Amino acid sequence: MKSVVQEASSIAKAIEQAWKTTGEPRQFSVKILELAQKNFFGFTSRPAKIAFFFEEELRKQSRPARSERRGEVRRQDTGVPSQSRRGRQMPQRPSEAAKPAPAQRDVVAPSGPVTPDRTAVPVATRERRFESLWNDEMLNGARAWLSEVLVLMGHADVNFSVEVQQFHLRITLSRSLVSDESKEKHLLASLSTLMLATLKKQFRKALRGHKIVLVHENSPS
Repeated sequence: MKSVVQEASSIAKAIEQAWKTTGEPRQFSVKILELAQKNFFGFTSRPAKIAFFFEEELRKQSRPARSERRGEVRRQDTGVPSQSRRGRQMPQRPSEAAKPAPAQRDVVAPSGPVTPDRTAVPVATRERRFESLWNDEMLNGARAWLSEVLVLMGHADVNFSVEVQQFHLRITLSRSLVSDESKEKHLLASLSTLMLATLKKQFRKALRGHKIVLVHENSPS
C-alpha cells in the first residue's frame, strides 16, 4: 500500500486532490494529520493536512492497431492506346477497335411491401437505456460516505436528507458548513463531484447523465 501527504484549505479538498493525484484508486483510506485553521477575517491561516493511503492498480496498455497491408494495384486495361518511352503513340491493333458499350438496363423497384430495417432500435428500447440507476444500495452508500466525511470535517451534528429526482440525487443539509456563501458553494460542488466518483468506483456503474446536488436548507432553490 502506498501513501501520499496532501495539503489543502479543507479536508474535503485535500481528499479530492489526493484521490485525483493518485489516479482515482478504487480502494483508499484517509488519516487526518492536521485540521485547517482560519484567522479572524475567515481566511485559512494553516492548511489541512491528510495522509492518503491507496493500492496501486496495474493498467493494461492498449495495443496499437495493426497497420493495414497495402495490396498491389494491378493495372487495368482502360482501352487507351499505350505510348512508347519516347512519347510516340503506338498504332492501334484492329482487334482493339472500340466496341459499343452495353445498353443499360432500367432498375424497377419492387412493388411489394418494403421490409423494415432490423437494425433500427425501437423507441421503447432507446428509452430504457436512459432509466435512472439510483437504487437503495447506492443511496445507502451515499449516506455512509457523507456521514463519514462530515465527521472528519468536524460537522458530526449536521443532519441531511436524500431525495431521488430522476437522474439527480438531491442531498439537503440541515445547515451550512461555512459562513462564506462563495466558499460554501465551492465546497458543496467539490463534495458532490467526489461522492459521485466514489459511487462509480464502488458499484462499478458509469452513471452517465446522473448528478449529485448538495444544498442546505437555507440555500436558494
